[in-house]
Amino acid sequence: MNLNLMPQQSLVPSPETSVSAALHRRYPALLFLLCALTLLPGCSRSFWRQHADRETYRVLAEKMTNEEWWIPRTNLEPDPRSRFYDPYDPDKPPLPPDDPAAFEYMEWVHGMLGYQGWHEFGQTMTVENPQWLENFGVSPEAAACGYEIGYSFEDQFSPPVPVIENMTMGDAIELTYINSRDFQFQLEQLYLTALELTFQRFRYDVQFLGIGGNKPTSDVGYVALGDGDTSLAWDNRIGISKLLPSGGQWAIELANNTLWLFSGDNKSDTASALSFNLVQPLLLGGGRKVALESLTQSERDALYAMRDFARFRKTFFVDIVSGAGGYLQLIGLRQGIFNQETNIRQLEVQIRRLRAVSAERPSNPGEPLEQLPDGIEFPDSVADRIRYDETTKNLFWLETMSEEDRDILLSLSDDPAYQLVIRDLFQRTNGEVTPLDVAQLETELAEAKSTLARNLATYQNRLDTYKIQMGIPTDSVVSIDESLLTQFQLIDPRLTSLQDELEDYLNQWGLIDEEDPPVEDLLLGIRQLLVVQELIRADGVETVLADFNRLEAVWDRRMETMTEEIDRERLTRDVARDRRIFESLVVDLNATANQLQQYLKKLDAGEVTQEYRSQLYEDVNERREKLLTIVQGLSVVQIDIRVELIELAPFDLSMEDAVRLGMQERLDLKNERAFVMDARRRLEVAANRLEAVLDVVVEGDVATRSLFEGNDNPLDFRGRNSSFRAGLAFTAPVVQIQERNFYRASLIEYQRARRAYMQFEDTVKFEIRSDWRDLAANRTAFGLTRQAVRSAAIQYDQAVDATTAPAQAGQSRSSDIGLNLLNSLNAILRAQDSLIGSWVSYETSRLQVNRDMGTMFIDEAGVWDDSVYQERKAARPSFIAPPDNSIPIDIQAPAPVDFDESIELGDELSEKIERLSKHPGLFDNLPPLSPPVEDVSMETKKNAPLEIPAEGNEAGPNFPADNPTGRTRISERP
Repeated sequence: MNLNLMPQQSLVPSPETSVSAALHRRYPALLFLLCALTLLPGCSRSFWRQHADRETYRVLAEKMTNEEWWIPRTNLEPDPRSRFYDPYDPDKPPLPPDDPAAFEYMEWVHGMLGYQGWHEFGQTMTVENPQWLENFGVSPEAAACGYEIGYSFEDQFSPPVPVIENMTMGDAIELTYINSRDFQFQLEQLYLTALELTFQRFRYDVQFLGIGGNKPTSDVGYVALGDGDTSLAWDNRIGISKLLPSGGQWAIELANNTLWLFSGDNKSDTASALSFNLVQPLLLGGGRKVALESLTQSERDALYAMRDFARFRKTFFVDIVSGAGGYLQLIGLRQGIFNQETNIRQLEVQIRRLRAVSAERPSNPGEPLEQLPDGIEFPDSVADRIRYDETTKNLFWLETMSEEDRDILLSLSDDPAYQLVIRDLFQRTNGEVTPLDVAQLETELAEAKSTLARNLATYQNRLDTYKIQMGIPTDSVVSIDESLLTQFQLIDPRLTSLQDELEDYLNQWGLIDEEDPPVEDLLLGIRQLLVVQELIRADGVETVLADFNRLEAVWDRRMETMTEEIDRERLTRDVARDRRIFESLVVDLNATANQLQQYLKKLDAGEVTQEYRSQLYEDVNERREKLLTIVQGLSVVQIDIRVELIELAPFDLSMEDAVRLGMQERLDLKNERAFVMDARRRLEVAANRLEAVLDVVVEGDVATRSLFEGNDNPLDFRGRNSSFRAGLAFTAPVVQIQERNFYRASLIEYQRARRAYMQFEDTVKFEIRSDWRDLAANRTAFGLTRQAVRSAAIQYDQAVDATTAPAQAGQSRSSDIGLNLLNSLNAILRAQDSLIGSWVSYETSRLQVNRDMGTMFIDEAGVWDDSVYQERKAARPSFIAPPDNSIPIDIQAPAPVDFDESIELGDELSEKIERLSKHPGLFDNLPPLSPPVEDVSMETKKNAPLEIPAEGNEAGPNFPADNPTGRTRISERP
């Protein structure tokens, strides 16, 4: 059989064809040489990187077959704004900064000169992206200067750091996705898994591998012998092969050998062989079940990795928002610091008040004494200032006791009880001892400041930890946006400022001569107090009224979220009480304003006596105390209303439905279920290894004539130079101990996989059930905390009232005042901390239960598609004032104050009056609640309570009707 592919040539060429024949003989060899030189350097780095990227990204796109594991970004290249973005050529990056001592071994190692071309592609001054600080307003030049100078202790230059002010939750999520090293690592893990799959797929493509897996080769060898014979041999080999799904493999290989002899006749010749081979296993390694296992597992692994990364995005979001040290945890710590600072301010205010009260000299201080010593007679020098009351069993001293008076009284009797009473009266009238209640508050104040310092340090440490989580330097200047805490600002700063205004007013009022106050000073003081009263109306009443409006706007929704009727009744009852209190405070404010105006009219009329002016001085001070009580009452009402405005995001699924969803949607549970099947398939592969080797082998070759047989054509294949072989290759399974062990281990691994899946499924159910219980418990705790805040506010209001209440005649002030204040302040602090804590815990549980159910969908921006977080993603405050739907509460303001410009008010007072001009006609359109208070005599006004005629009021559309009668105190309970 003649397989000659070329026309036959004469062995002796004619002269006219000798040149062309020579070129014809050398053409194939030259072709081989050209191909070898072309392939010598191989493809470039960038070619193979881009080639790997194309195939890997194609694999990842193929695996996104379901929106449950849809991933918006699979590109490995980081965001150009990222800290670890590399702007240089990825295939030829410059050298990073190195440790100088270690770098010496790159230049000189073990006494030998090292490679000198390390700096071929340049060198950078930092491992960071040199442009990443541009996003924070730092120029590349300043950043480069910082990198060049470094972090030497002696340097006076501080490297630039990012400054992020008022970082919102949306900002934190975006920054973390841009700079998080953990996120980039997980993305790279996904890429590497898909990259492995590209190799497994490539194994079933046609490859340039010959028989036995030989790669294409080309060898040239020059031989020079001692007798002068020289030769040049050039051997070439190239082949293709393909792995079959059944486990078989075919291969075709072409080999060529060309030889030049440069001695004697200068002969040259060439010979080629075309070989083929087919091997198909029938037992061991045969069949698609075994042959396709590696590819099958890699395909499934890529799917697992896609699902794992999709679940990682959910976990990643939850960690950013509510994980240990997450954004919500930072918000909770920040609110705790605010609460602590407020507590300290209240402590300081109460200490000042108690000190002021303690410093007052009682007009008739008394101390309990069972009886006077027998035979005692008071000398005339003290007889008119000391009195013993047989009815109350108290000894009274009518003015300040001097040391001389004390000594005279002590000398009258040696009775121990009498001696103790005299000394106590001396101390009380001279204020030598710090009262116990003041000492208690000062001790608590010192401890509170110490706690605040520790809390601030904890907050800064947590913030640094969060910076690491976001991937930014810990020395970055970061402040958290506090708009999310607006809903937890239970007392408006304007109300707090009003209390400060009244405290400042007391300092100014105390400068007036109490015994004979001038009319001009009284006029100025009353007008100043009227300004404060108008500020209370504008900044206090208006603010609380707006809070009532907000509560009305969400009333229906609040009622719908309450599952228990008793809770709805409680809220209805509490709001009705708050409404009565608010109306009562407005009545008191009107009455106080009318009374102050009557004082102005009386003073303007002239001819007021010194006794009247002295009495007026005391009455105005009482009006100040009344205004302070009104501000405190408004604060309590505002606390009650605002605590009801804080809402929890709904979660309506039952535990059974939540678990059922988790069983359907959890991506890692789907993977775990597939792991059982993987173990089952590996069992089959292990069982196959117990089989004998039985392969069908088909092979052969077709060759040209051998060297120096007159062959001048490397492709002149001839049938008589060919061969064909076919047969069976069998190897008996005699020594199979290792295979036996492998098979038995696979059986155990399969059973383990089954049990592992059962445990994982039980764990998933437990996680969801636990999250659901935590969510329910935190919802209940939040409702109870609301009540605790209300109760604590009332307790504090009562304790403050007790500090200013005058002691009864013959009785000393209670020593429990300081303790009551401490208890009430601590109760408020605990309640406020519990409020933010339970809210954060609820939201954390809600995030966790949705994550563990697998129902959390993360959008392209990395944010959960929940409406709450979609709003916060836009960096908008979550506490938005609802429409102005007012509750019909009857409020009547007195006539506007007519300020007399002839009296100098001062710059500060003028600014306050200017503020009032921004609230014109605030209550002009509201119907009157009570008529103005008529002018009555000072004595009648002082001793008789203010009578306000009761009047019914209509309930709002969503509020209960109530008809309060008379005056309602803050502490009233329905």
